[in-house]
Amino acid sequence: MTHSTLIPILSAMDLSMLNALSGLRAAERRFEVSAANVVNSRSEGYLPHRVQTIAQAQGGTRAVTVSVKPASVPVFDYDGTSGEADGVSQRPNVALEGEFVEQKLAQHAFNANLRLIETADEMRGTLLEAIA
Repeated sequence: MTHSTLIPILSAMDLSMLNALSGLRAAERRFEVSAANVVNSRSEGYLPHRVQTIAQAQGGTRAVTVSVKPASVPVFDYDGTSGEADGVSQRPNVALEGEFVEQKLAQHAFNANLRLIETADEMRGTLLEAIA
């Protein structure tokens, strides 16, 4: 194998690593936003968010944070501490079970992208050893 035939192969590996790196970043952001939603799920006035991933034309993915709509939902206050006359208060529109699923999906996406980077690195090492 000549050096000129290796360049496209190495470039393809670099591209796959860059795509996986953008996936890692998107999964990390997805987890961060979900964790913030969980922590603030009982905070008055908190505006929950969601992360949307967008495929890029040049490869990879981009994470975009968007607001959850509606931002709050009415909740009946069983113990009467809400201060509202009708016993109904507004809470951030955060479903803890949905956030748990979101965090597990982010974790799996992160692990899959990490494995892709590890595999591309192993392939690069094997290829470089073969031509050395």
